Amino acid sequence: MSLWHRWTEWYSSRTGDAKSDASKVVTRVRKIGNKGEDHAVVLLKKRGDRIVIRNWACKAGEIDIVSWDKETLVFVEVRTRASMNFGSPAESVDGAKQEKIKRAAHSFLCSRFREGSQPPCRYDVVWVILKDDTITDSGIIAGAFY
Repeated sequence: MSLWHRWTEWYSSRTGDAKSDASKVVTRVRKIGNKGEDHAVVLLKKRGDRIVIRNWACKAGEIDIVSWDKETLVFVEVRTRASMNFGSPAESVDGAKQEKIKRAAHSFLCSRFREGSQPPCRYDVVWVILKDDTITDSGIIAGAFY
């Protein structure tokens, strides 16, 4: 347990406050990300996907959305940006991020499909552009990487 967490627990117990948890603070960036993920779910459902889970996490990393597209299990990375100043959101899913997603997907598959027969899988990227709290553009890149 980190020194910060120990201190916040101690302080909370001394002041009688509810447990102080910095992870519950929603930053501007997190709000943008949440809005992008909500929109991604809408896009995927329009495509016909059935959502399995959102924000699945393990030691290897996190999968934003896991869904079924017909008989294919899809691991979806959602990228939301407030501008194109640093490139498109999809471009930010670089090789290192792809490897992290693959490791998390492997953990997901091992936790859900223990009998050895795994479904066909795919990695998609949903990109979202947000301007003044309004979604201006978005799309799905099916099979974005392997």
